[in-house]
Amino acid sequence: IQELDRQKNVVLQWRSWDHYQISDATHEDLTAPAIDYVHGNAIELDTDGNLLVSCRHMDEITKVNRETGDIIWRLGGKHNQFTFINDSLGFSHQHAIRRLPGGTYTLFDNGNFHNKPFSRALEYRLDETARTATLLWEFRHPQGVYGLAMGYVQRLENGNTVIGWGATNPTVTEVRPDGSIAYELSFDPGIF
Repeated sequence: IQELDRQKNVVLQWRSWDHYQISDATHEDLTAPAIDYVHGNAIELDTDGNLLVSCRHMDEITKVNRETGDIIWRLGGKHNQFTFINDSLGFSHQHAIRRLPGGTYTLFDNGNFHNKPFSRALEYRLDETARTATLLWEFRHPQGVYGLAMGYVQRLENGNTVIGWGATNPTVTEVRPDGSIAYELSFDPGIF
């Protein structure tokens, strides 16, 4: 991770190999000639100024101290430090960690390694002191949609949630807080 100022000077640099082990990957072939053991796919600035990093191939969200580079906590994956409440699955190969103004977190659970793969949008309330992750809301598409790769979740100002399902169809679903579908869009097969 690098942060640059307006003159393109590096003001922050954080390297995964200084903080993770290659064996932290949950489902990578560690004998392969090339190993994408972290696969960072989202960075979010948390309200306390620290970084949230989504590590897809580790099934983990990591909170990183922006000043020291130290890991503050790890959610999910092999080194999970939280107890999941109302969610016996956790998440798998996720994308799009985001902090909402109300203090909760959303993410897209690709679900690659659920017992039967399926994708879903999630919202958790994290207690960083007690180390609990309480599932407040989830949306599973009634058709059992599974997006192998990519994906995104965004909460709108009206309370609805837009879900980009990644590499599958439907492509985008807008969901009301009660779970009803407000809008849906599908691209032609092979276009994501």
